[in-house]
Amino acid sequence: MSLTSSHPSNLEILHPLANKGDAVRWVMQQLNCTPEEAVACGDNANDLPMLQAVYHSVAVANATDEVLAMARHHALSHREDGAAKMMEQLLGQA
Repeated sequence: MSLTSSHPSNLEILHPLANKGDAVRWVMQQLNCTPEEAVACGDNANDLPMLQAVYHSVAVANATDEVLAMARHHALSHREDGAAKMMEQLLGQA
């Protein structure tokens, strides 16, 4: 069992092998995509495995300190469409 939370009022109980990182790795495998070709955006601890699975990890400005510290890219807050704007910027580089 794996426990995580994305908000003080919730608790996510998962199988130990079920997390966002495993899901992203599975999708990349299905698409024959490398971590360098993938982008993931997050704001909370439950996003860390997903952000660690890709090269272009993005933290929005309202993310936790832990997520901000490990993300390669920093975006505007969710209220300012930060994830979408960063995706447009990164995809424009492709």
